[in-house]
Amino acid sequence: MLLALLGPDAEGIARVLRTVGVDRPGVLAALQGITGVGGARALPLPVEQVSVSPRVGDLLRRAAGDTPGEIDDLAVLGELLDDRGEPSVAQAVLASLGARRRALQAYRGLLGARIGQADGDLVPG
Repeated sequence: MLLALLGPDAEGIARVLRTVGVDRPGVLAALQGITGVGGARALPLPVEQVSVSPRVGDLLRRAAGDTPGEIDDLAVLGELLDDRGEPSVAQAVLASLGARRRALQAYRGLLGARIGQADGDLVPG
């Protein structure tokens, strides 16, 4: 998920992650160190061969718009930063990059900026 947020088409969230020290090469290296998987691949792994937790699977379906409750990049980042008391590869990657706390602070800043004032009313994100 972190790699997707840092993909070539990513803009705002990728820029924020890079400012806190999270980039594609760093995430790939951290993944390889944590899981033993993640080296450069000539071809992408087919989605059918990717095993994810039920929580991440739900997040992927929502991000793809396949289920009710679409989710944008900022919400995906928020979900990755909220470990809900469960071990998380994304959390481990951010921690190994020394960026977990900075990423959380950046997310909170983005979230606060998204909720603005328009004629005295809160603008939903």
